[in-house]
Amino acid sequence: MTNFIHEDFQDKYAGKADSKREWGGNFIDDLGILKDVPENLRPYFDEEQYVRDMELNGDIALVEFDGTVYAFWC
Repeated sequence: MTNFIHEDFQDKYAGKADSKREWGGNFIDDLGILKDVPENLRPYFDEEQYVRDMELNGDIALVEFDGTVYAFWC
């Protein structure tokens, strides 16, 4: 049973950050979601709202512990 839990954790773990906004920004950068958006327009993209939508859609679960946000795929 321990191996199953460990493997599942590794598959579900999506990283950590100091805030939801930071995690969202890192996720967006890693995927290149805004790569075709001009640099001067990127500040208008709301990373926090994007992450909130991911949470509400059931894509991710975020857990805050001791000042760190941990993300997991659902």
